[in-house]
Amino acid sequence: VGYNLGDITESFATGNVVTGSILANPGISTGARVAAGGLVANNIGNIGSSYTTGDVETGSVPFGDAPTRAGGLVGNNGGFTAQGSIDESYAAGEVTGGQGANLGGLVGSNGEFEFSSGDVTDSYWDVDATGQTESDGSDNTFGLNTEQMTGEDALNDGNIGAFDESTWNTVTDPVGYPVLDAIDEDSQTTTVGPTPASAVSSVTAPDVTADGTTAGGTYSAGLDESVEVPVTFTLTDGSI
Repeated sequence: VGYNLGDITESFATGNVVTGSILANPGISTGARVAAGGLVANNIGNIGSSYTTGDVETGSVPFGDAPTRAGGLVGNNGGFTAQGSIDESYAAGEVTGGQGANLGGLVGSNGEFEFSSGDVTDSYWDVDATGQTESDGSDNTFGLNTEQMTGEDALNDGNIGAFDESTWNTVTDPVGYPVLDAIDEDSQTTTVGPTPASAVSSVTAPDVTADGTTAGGTYSAGLDESVEVPVTFTLTDGSI
């Protein structure tokens, strides 16, 4: 969404967002204001119970222009005449930008000016996935690591504890980020970690050496891309 002036609730986005750079002669300001977000670029409405897992990348603008802003969920939260609000949402995709860009794990810039700063409540970002330890408008304690935000303990206190468990479900097989209860889980791509065994089309076993009790090696799985999985074998009666 480019501009949100209304309400967005129980929504998610998994695609990547990329904005280009603006070119101009040195020293000439274009007046451009560039924002990119995984769900919304510019939010002056309300976002609740939503998440993103796609990457966000923004380019550069000429010297003298306002810096570009990129956030995992929202690029800019708040405008000239209205405030934006974000509640009970999270972001878990990489956030990158050009030189001088305002980057945030959840929000790149929380309002154009102090009087139009938005409200961000009970919302989180994955510091490992986003690559960002800060998010404008949020305390850094809402930045969690991937382990805290995934699996059966994701909604516990100390992790994403502010989320309403009647709205969200944890994902455990395979391990993933919380998903929205109101939407079919199969359509929400949030898993992390190793590729599930069902996706393996062939396996090649290596030669292994034993120390008398255990043997180690690596399996190469036949997937779209190379995947190596360390394994340990236990010897029984001298045989693997």
